Amino acid sequence: MRYFLLSIILGGCTLLYAQSPFNMELYLSSALKDQSLERYQSQLDFLDENNYNAPWISRLEFRVGNEDVDASVNEYRLRLSPTTPAEIKANKRYYEHQVNMLNSQQQLAINNALFTRYMLIIELNYLLERKQLLQEQIQFQNLFINRLSSRGSESLNLKDLVSVQNEQSKTLFKLEEIETSIAEVLFYIGLDYKSATNDFAPIKEIIEIPQIKSYLEIANSQTEKQNLQTELIKSELELSRLEWNVDKAKSRSNIGYIQSNLDTDKGDVIGDKVSFQVGVRIPIVNPSKPSLNRKAVELLEDEAKAESKITQLQQEQELNTMLFLRLLNKHQVVLDRITLAESLVTSPLSQMEWSQIVALKSYQLQLLEEKLQTEKQIREEYIDYVNSTRGLLGSPILNYLSSSLNPVTE
Repeated sequence: MRYFLLSIILGGCTLLYAQSPFNMELYLSSALKDQSLERYQSQLDFLDENNYNAPWISRLEFRVGNEDVDASVNEYRLRLSPTTPAEIKANKRYYEHQVNMLNSQQQLAINNALFTRYMLIIELNYLLERKQLLQEQIQFQNLFINRLSSRGSESLNLKDLVSVQNEQSKTLFKLEEIETSIAEVLFYIGLDYKSATNDFAPIKEIIEIPQIKSYLEIANSQTEKQNLQTELIKSELELSRLEWNVDKAKSRSNIGYIQSNLDTDKGDVIGDKVSFQVGVRIPIVNPSKPSLNRKAVELLEDEAKAESKITQLQQEQELNTMLFLRLLNKHQVVLDRITLAESLVTSPLSQMEWSQIVALKSYQLQLLEEKLQTEKQIREEYIDYVNSTRGLLGSPILNYLSSSLNPVTE
């Protein structure tokens, strides 16, 4: 019996419960219907029915009058002011770019919704693994307490018993905190994933660290990288430039007019009564120039801010990649320490003191907790790396947390 208990203690205690699996793909697919997408879709729907195309006629006026003092009307004038081709072109380009930018913003919103869900999945899996580890620790402590309290055991060591009871109390408190954290994470997951329950098991098909290492090696060898946030910053800056072009074109919209006149008191035939006038603007002054110059200065400031933001994003990406590599090194150190801890048992189990067994098991559990924490951080950095280099969207959308990169279906 002693050998059996020792084997269980040193080998680990496996807890089997009827727990339901967590469907990562089904939860990730809910990002395609995230509430944050509604505002972009409503704007796209509006622009689909209402464009910014400028009319060919910017102004149409009808005038009546009389050259005499009497109240009769004998003059009729119709004046037409055309829209400049530059203004028509500028409005069209602005409209097209805004539609494209809204589509990009919508894609970024989906990407961010996916990112949030990935982080919640990683947090949930970590908490479930911690919960399982704490349950194993409690089971081990119960075995030790029962062993000390059993009738056929050696003389009862009250100090060891109190020490283990105290450690078990701390473990139970930790387990309660983990249960609370799990309930909190499941609350947020349940807002989009109605199948969320409190009896999930740790995710078996979640990507392992060696696969993440392989992905990082392949990704670093590729020169083409894309950051959706960087592209959106450039797109917003281009929209500001196009808006300035529209204002510039509008400031020159008054190019002249075409006017037809009808004077009912002149002549007896229609040719004598009708006349035409053409007016051409002489662009000596532009009253909109001060306003355009102010907007030009603002545009220069926006360009500087955009360049600074892009540089900051690039620096953050380089830093995150460096920290990513350091985490992978730390994970290897933890694995090496776990292997070393397993090799510490050099004497026969029957000759080991219970206090030695408890100390060794506690050390192993501490290393396992460190391993879980490090793996959680690596998975978070991995998703952040994918997000910053290529984005989480694709065709098809892949589940980057699954060991086989399963597609995400709606």
